[in-house]
Amino acid sequence: MNKLIKKYSIILIIVITLNILFDLFVASKLTILLIDSGMEVEKAIDVQKVVLWLSTFISNIAIATFIFLDLLKNKIKSIPVILLSLMSYFAGTILFLFLINNKINSNDKQ
Repeated sequence: MNKLIKKYSIILIIVITLNILFDLFVASKLTILLIDSGMEVEKAIDVQKVVLWLSTFISNIAIATFIFLDLLKNKIKSIPVILLSLMSYFAGTILFLFLINNKINSNDKQ
């Protein structure tokens, strides 16, 4: 369990850091570049919002993939964890760790 906690702590720190850096250096400059190229301000802001949403969704897909592989490794079938991870990587990771902890505790009692 400690191995999984360390693994997902590192993954969450990396993903959160990458999202913040992407927001600071790419998405904020994108609006300025689009406005300079002649796009209307409202449309440039809408494009920025879509790009930010896509970067978060890609992060969700990446973490959901890691969780799916670990679920297969531990022989756990839990579609709700994968679906929650696709919507929110942080909530999906927490639910996954609770699920793994529950499985480990139930195996210890047997």
